[in-house]
Amino acid sequence: MRNKVHVSVRKPANRDGSYTLYHRWIDPATGREVREVCLRTKPKCSNRDLAKAVGLARQQASALSWAMHEPTRPSPAIEWTYLARGLKDYLAWSSQLGGDGVRPANPTTLTAHERHIRDFIDWMKGAKPRIRAMNEVIQTHVAHWRDHLLNERGLKAGTINTMLASLSRWFTWAIDYGHVYTHVVHGVLRLPEESVRPTLVIEQPEDLIRLMDHMADRLRADTALVLATTGMRCGEFRGLRRSDWDRAARLVIVPDAGSETTKRHGRVIPLPEQGQRALEHLTDLGDGPWLVGPDAGRQPYSSQINRWLKGYMGLRPHDLRRFYIHALETVGTPQRVINDLVGHSPAAARSAEDSPGASRGHYTPISNPDEAWPWVLRFQEWLG
Repeated sequence: MRNKVHVSVRKPANRDGSYTLYHRWIDPATGREVREVCLRTKPKCSNRDLAKAVGLARQQASALSWAMHEPTRPSPAIEWTYLARGLKDYLAWSSQLGGDGVRPANPTTLTAHERHIRDFIDWMKGAKPRIRAMNEVIQTHVAHWRDHLLNERGLKAGTINTMLASLSRWFTWAIDYGHVYTHVVHGVLRLPEESVRPTLVIEQPEDLIRLMDHMADRLRADTALVLATTGMRCGEFRGLRRSDWDRAARLVIVPDAGSETTKRHGRVIPLPEQGQRALEHLTDLGDGPWLVGPDAGRQPYSSQINRWLKGYMGLRPHDLRRFYIHALETVGTPQRVINDLVGHSPAAARSAEDSPGASRGHYTPISNPDEAWPWVLRFQEWLG
């Protein structure tokens, strides 16, 4: 007969208003009751959140009960797969195009998945009783690993949630290929992430002047100045061709040619005088069809820009983009105009009057340099 696992809630609540939930069952060897912490709710937990946590704990209790009596479970046969072997098979499957048409994972993403899953496997080596196979892992193990990352290793919530996502993909694969019964990661609560605006490294015109003085030559200084006065991404900047710059009208046209579907392209950026002069000098140094930089090797040129900026307070190209947004906000530019200039989609889709044909969740702007020019001229005066 299967040993039933019960769920209990410790009351009163903890000092921060959270509740601790336990699993209780009778050890068949000793006949004594065993209690194990299952999970802890968030602070100031409401009755509704507590009910959700109890439901999750009951799912874990059912999985734990079946894990203790694996041979009696009336389910299809599960292949006994060691944790390390499961990781090896998953990486081999992810790195190639399968017969079912599954896309191969990006090598960088695959490396991150391997690192996160190995972290979980190393932590599971200390589990008692010892867990060796994938089908022996339950939600309680994953929840304890999450708490270990947060409380003992001090990782941020966003990092922990990313590691849980890697583990989730592993178990999704394991279910499809018959290595485990249930998905033990789906029910584990993710940690709330704080939305904090990045600290500005370059905030005032004087900071930008100091950055240009730090550069070894005029090529590097002008490159930084163009990025700071256009707000372009580094990949957009290196992809500019001579036909994308209207020198007479002082306009840069970011071409509609990008592989990242989540970022907008095809916008028009008015240039302040400072950016215009810097771009003129860079154009004289370039060759071939490209607006700036050498004709061969666009990716190495982007890497060079990263190295140039990194020597100054660990600066990155995106910090100059943040400076551009901050400068436009400082001179009072409306958020709608800023979104059009930097290629940001607004938090909510624009209405039909503002953007004809736009649908909710996918916004395509209509660049209007005439509307942006007054604010760019204010930005130009602010730079001095």
